[in-house]
Amino acid sequence: MPPQPLISVLLPAFNAADTLDACLRSVLRQTEGRWEWVIVDDGSTDGTVERARRFADRDPRFRVLSRRHAGLVPTLNTGLDAGRSGLSRTYRSPSGPHRRIA
Repeated sequence: MPPQPLISVLLPAFNAADTLDACLRSVLRQTEGRWEWVIVDDGSTDGTVERARRFADRDPRFRVLSRRHAGLVPTLNTGLDAGRSGLSRTYRSPSGPHRRIA
């Protein structure tokens, strides 16, 4: 397990396979490296979980959680419960994060 992160970024995902790879590749370009990216899959049926797990297999700062489809608020609450940092941020932009997240 990586060291304690400075920030936990929560990414709710539902059938996001088409955009997830580009989003997560942009995360790897962050200037701050002390983060964890908690991807919470909300019951996707399009391969979102498999794509997310490929990133998590290569970089332990990515964490993937799966749940039965319940909608945005329960999905975010799952991510909040799982975050290891005292500072959490949600992320929901299709264009990728800015180069600095913290």
